[in-house]
Amino acid sequence: MKRLSMPCNKCWRNPFFFRAAVSPLFLPIFFFGLFSLVRPSFAFSTDVSTPDTAIVLWMEAEHADSTYATDVYPALGLSGGKGLHFSTDATDHVTRFFVRFRFSAPRAGRYALWTRRHLLYIDIGTWPMLDRLRRYVGMEWRIDDGVWHRTPMETPPVSTEGRYPNSIGHLGFSQTGDGETAAQYIGWYLDDFVELTEGEHVFETRFYIRQTTMTPVFRPEPHRYYGLLDAVVVAEPGFVPEGRIAPPYALPGYAPPDRAPEKRTVFMDLSTTGHTVPILVPGLSMVSENPLHQTRYRDVRPPLIRLPHLYTAAKVSVDTAGRVSIDWTELDRLVDRIFEMGSEPIMCISYTPAAISSIPPGTPPGPVTGDPGMYAPSDYALWEEVVYRTVRHFNVERKLNIRYWEVWNEPNNVFLQIWPIWSWTDRLPFINVTLEYVKKLVVYCRIYEHAARGAVRADPSIRIGGPAALCDGNPGNMAGSTSWWVKTLAWWCYLRDLRFDFISLHLYAGSPDSVEPAYYGRLIQNARQWAKVGNLAPEEVIIDEWNVFSMEGGHDTVTEYHAAWVMETMFSMMQAGARHTVYFGSGTSWPGLFSSERYTPTPAYNLFKMVAMLEPDRLAVASEHGDLRVLVSRSASRITLLAWRFGTVPVDVQWSLVGSGFDPKPVRYRRYLIDAGHSNLRSVTQHAELEIVEDETWLQTDGRTWTTRLSETSMTLMTFETGSDP
Repeated sequence: MKRLSMPCNKCWRNPFFFRAAVSPLFLPIFFFGLFSLVRPSFAFSTDVSTPDTAIVLWMEAEHADSTYATDVYPALGLSGGKGLHFSTDATDHVTRFFVRFRFSAPRAGRYALWTRRHLLYIDIGTWPMLDRLRRYVGMEWRIDDGVWHRTPMETPPVSTEGRYPNSIGHLGFSQTGDGETAAQYIGWYLDDFVELTEGEHVFETRFYIRQTTMTPVFRPEPHRYYGLLDAVVVAEPGFVPEGRIAPPYALPGYAPPDRAPEKRTVFMDLSTTGHTVPILVPGLSMVSENPLHQTRYRDVRPPLIRLPHLYTAAKVSVDTAGRVSIDWTELDRLVDRIFEMGSEPIMCISYTPAAISSIPPGTPPGPVTGDPGMYAPSDYALWEEVVYRTVRHFNVERKLNIRYWEVWNEPNNVFLQIWPIWSWTDRLPFINVTLEYVKKLVVYCRIYEHAARGAVRADPSIRIGGPAALCDGNPGNMAGSTSWWVKTLAWWCYLRDLRFDFISLHLYAGSPDSVEPAYYGRLIQNARQWAKVGNLAPEEVIIDEWNVFSMEGGHDTVTEYHAAWVMETMFSMMQAGARHTVYFGSGTSWPGLFSSERYTPTPAYNLFKMVAMLEPDRLAVASEHGDLRVLVSRSASRITLLAWRFGTVPVDVQWSLVGSGFDPKPVRYRRYLIDAGHSNLRSVTQHAELEIVEDETWLQTDGRTWTTRLSETSMTLMTFETGSDP
């Protein structure tokens, strides 16, 4: 194999070159020389094959002969609908990722190497050592165990397909050296030209981190290192890839690998119970009048349903004497519907009733700035009275004993408008923005104080909390302003002797490279620390709006990958001690659990059905399971085993039930499966409902060993039921 060198551009930095540019002969000589340099490497001459007759060997990354990557990532904007994805926050981990292909060249000759990829690229800032940062993940390649070659970072891609989020969400493009387009597109890169002999060859890639600036003092930019390899093309000159779809004359170039699955072993001790399994089933955030939708809700048994915008449903009025009256008709109906479905509401005390809003007179009606609810109360005593009446109506008069009451919704977002308050500060130069933020914090704390006093006065047994702040940071610190909201509210409650029973937060994970599932657990742990002031230390943290939606272009949440990500996120919150969470998006719109008005379930919804089958007591598990997560629970007559994974190759898992403590009567064994081909509306069969793939009767359980195969991204639930004839 011979590698042909690429044109050098160092001459542009030579002072003599610039002096020569003033010569009248410069332009003819320059273009003639440039043509002679470029033509052998990048121009396609007429004596080679035409594009429709050129040999084109097309290799999908997910079909690599061998690989070490994080997972097989699905997205409509990828070639074949999938690609190999890696992501890590450890700098020394990047060099472990690799991809290896075997391919066969039909004839000897000169070939171009193309890769469709996206790699981390950061190019920001201006001032050296202060904020200037240029850091990227690079790629190396070699053929037939030859010399490793680094791909040029300056080469622009061709055939880019769409700006974020229209192609494949966060995995847009990668390296152009242009901060405006970096990380927004994915495209094809011409990496080099090689001479190949006829027959079989091996193509390998690996990755590395490079930083060409000093780490700046004011912008260290913590982040994840990530990359995606979509496809590789080895083609005769004359072919230029156009988009993610292989042309009809392209050859696969390789035989799909018949790799032996990896092995895992898991032992479950029937006699040893560990901690209680917390309520992993998330709450939901929507009340529907549709009977089918209600049935879907009941099937997953959400313990909580968040009910925001109370004072849109409850009609509040104030007469000229300052007396408050409230029409409960609509709000009563919504609350009753939640209880009818077997759930409990978490009541979001928001927003300000129009009758006591401080919205400036003459403000044009409309969303947000024209909505009276977005403004603080004009009279905090009346606000406190409204909240008192609300809690008293449901918990004292109707005796519903609703526990969770949350004050406001995302005050650090647009849903709290403070501009007309202390308007004289708006004219102060330079410090106006800071003062506006301080004003917003103070206004929210006053809203919380009077709401908490009114709510607790009506029923001291409730749990009151907030601030329901949105994590609005960057991938290095997703919390953003949230820590300030929690800390400020905690200090306010401590100094004003207010109840602060739980912390509520919102976090949306747009991609596996912006936030990993483990971040949710860390956020819960951090929030507890933020709220510790004196003897005030609320332990319960509820992330009551969360979702993992930008998995594809737009906001698509219907893949098995998304479901596994949701499960891993819930497990992270469980490990951090969360008692409840509330998943946002339970309808048919962009972050929904359903794909159509017929409420066709997504894999994430089917996952919730699996989780709803877990029993209360957790069993001890000993395993060698690598990337496989296992959660086993039991009751007196039932054992449930939930396993999920991301990966790049299938695994064969050997399961063993050991120990005693389970009734030895005949046991009915069932296995449910969610993966690319099961319980998945995008499978070949388009079977969207949760599928049972095994259903057997076992006469003996103790010491039983069996094996199941799990695909790259999958979730499986096994149930063992005894106590009656199956």
